[in-house]
Amino acid sequence: MISNRIIPSDVSPKHPLRTSREASRSQREWLAQELYRFDHYNIWTVREAVEGTQIFGATGSGKTSGSGKAFATSLIRSGFGGLVLTAKSDDLQTWLGYFEAAGVDPRERLVVLSPDGPYHFNPLAYEYFLDFNGDRQGDTRRLVNLFMTALGSGQGEVSQTDPYWNDALRELLTHAAALASFANGCVEDGHFVAPSGEQGIRLADMAEIVRSAPQSRSELRSRTWKKSSVCSQLVSKADAIYKQLAETDPRREDVKGTVGYWLGSFPNLSDRTRSVIVSSFTSKANELLRQPLRTLFCTNTSPDVTPEETFRGKIVLLDFPVKTYGEAGRLAQVLYKTVWQHAAETPRRWLGGTAEWTPTFLWADEAQHFVTDEDVLFQATARSQLAATVYLTQNISNYYHALGGSRSSATDSLLGSLQMKVFHTNGDPATNEWAERLFGTDVFGHVTPSSNTSAGQASSFGLSHQQAREPILPASDFTKLQRGGSSDLQTEAVVFHAGRRWQGADGRRNFLFHRFKQR
Repeated sequence: MISNRIIPSDVSPKHPLRTSREASRSQREWLAQELYRFDHYNIWTVREAVEGTQIFGATGSGKTSGSGKAFATSLIRSGFGGLVLTAKSDDLQTWLGYFEAAGVDPRERLVVLSPDGPYHFNPLAYEYFLDFNGDRQGDTRRLVNLFMTALGSGQGEVSQTDPYWNDALRELLTHAAALASFANGCVEDGHFVAPSGEQGIRLADMAEIVRSAPQSRSELRSRTWKKSSVCSQLVSKADAIYKQLAETDPRREDVKGTVGYWLGSFPNLSDRTRSVIVSSFTSKANELLRQPLRTLFCTNTSPDVTPEETFRGKIVLLDFPVKTYGEAGRLAQVLYKTVWQHAAETPRRWLGGTAEWTPTFLWADEAQHFVTDEDVLFQATARSQLAATVYLTQNISNYYHALGGSRSSATDSLLGSLQMKVFHTNGDPATNEWAERLFGTDVFGHVTPSSNTSAGQASSFGLSHQQAREPILPASDFTKLQRGGSSDLQTEAVVFHAGRRWQGADGRRNFLFHRFKQR
């Protein structure tokens, strides 16, 4: 087990220029520390954890109670902070069981963010001021990227639509977020100052801007619209901001472009085009603007449960499971997860008052509900940030559906970025055939007996030696693994890690058969 739960400062990526032999050796030793022991020879280390893990298994295969439990309890016991996404209504109870198995009091480490709990979190305000370079001016581009990621997750929506609609939706979101920012900001010495976090961009403001935007050139000239429309009022404020800005202020042209969009480009769209673009946003935004998620995610009240909690050793569980809250629960968790991934790669990762920091993990059972294009980007740098991703799902077909159709390149990219794969028993041909290809082929020798009988002569017998290239693990092998809930309370799995030769009888295998205990 990890002897030091907090990484030594000379190992932290906060010191990217470290070059000493002592620091390099310290890093190697820390990454090599054991999290879980498969057997006498083979272990799961910190290094392998932060390279990502994917667990496959049919319903009842034991992936949650077997390998999932083994890895989760190891991460808890070793002091990792983490973010847990939930799909099933009993996921909270499952994690309370993991804490009990790890021998850790959940009251010390587990923070539950739920609709009936005391905590809140506004992902828009947090993302707007996510500090990459010490800049507190805010960045609406991150908000737009956040929404586009969330709106396009779950069912391959963005990837399968005409690029025009994606571009048009992005343009709408860009100017809605910008208008809310410009109208709530101020000018000091001829330069724009973004609104503070308490006044920052709210989802309700963006939705109301879109709903009250002019639908035609004639409505744009209407006195009624000018008096009653939130969009009209905020455009007037933004126009006043524009007139106060110095010509050297880089935001001046941005304000001009946003005002021009709402007074020109938007009302000039055809009715059909405008309705499609607007509904693409409002249909999802309305899910978050209804109780109980409105109070939870769309206010700037305290106390907050921010991603920084996980960087200090807490495990934040988002208790609004998809099976209970549907699309609203999924969308809310994708928003939080995306913000968490961004925060893990910024200076916020090292807040806490010391140069030392805590390793983290991202956990999702039924991961097909939460995967996005951000996962591949995040996983490319997760190892250097010591962030371990563990995804569980029944089969690869779930990812094809979520990420854009059969045999999608997005699924290949995601699975390629998660270096460890664990296969429990499965009846899905696509998953089993994919696993067969993953383990590859080898040359196997076969001995075949033969006989030859000629008239008037004695029969002759012999052995025929042949070699053929065959799958190392045929697809059918994955249908025969021991399921969960067996009499000995164990479930069998095949474990793979890219580039690893598992120690055993011959020391040459690229797979490991392992029985995970369920109790």
